[in-house]
Amino acid sequence: MLLLRHVPALCSEKPEAILGLVTKLDEIHALGLVDDRAFLVRFLPLVSGAVLRFFGECLRSGRSWEQCKGELLKEIFPHFVRESMIRDHVVFNFHEEGGAIRDYVYRVFATARFLDYEAEEGQLVACVLMNLHTTVLAHSAFFERPRSHKELINAVGLIEEKFFYNNNNNIY
Repeated sequence: MLLLRHVPALCSEKPEAILGLVTKLDEIHALGLVDDRAFLVRFLPLVSGAVLRFFGECLRSGRSWEQCKGELLKEIFPHFVRESMIRDHVVFNFHEEGGAIRDYVYRVFATARFLDYEAEEGQLVACVLMNLHTTVLAHSAFFERPRSHKELINAVGLIEEKFFYNNNNNIY
């Protein structure tokens, strides 16, 4: 699967590194290109140590990707770690100046989904909007406030178009 070539190998067994890997793998899995067993087999070379043992056991026991993620969440992300990561990677995850807006939005939503953040979609959208960099917020002042993930992605597209237009025409 060529998409896995763009996923860096797991360099650390720290929860942040595992979170990054699993959210990227989850995006690829969501495409539904292969069954769960083939998917697990194909990404095993990207992991090592305890994470390799964990996913190897998932493979041997015939668990689905969703079951593996659920068990990984319980084993590697106990409640206090999960709460800390939600705080750092969702609630207080501030968008960096010049950072890709769409990537930021997808990353926050994927992290919230994996960590079982119990906020409603509208609350998560509001959180993302509050954490956008001020330069982005300045370009979005005339938009109606998005209330769903889809509306937020549509607004991001408009903001990206405005940035592109301004940068190509040297308008600031």
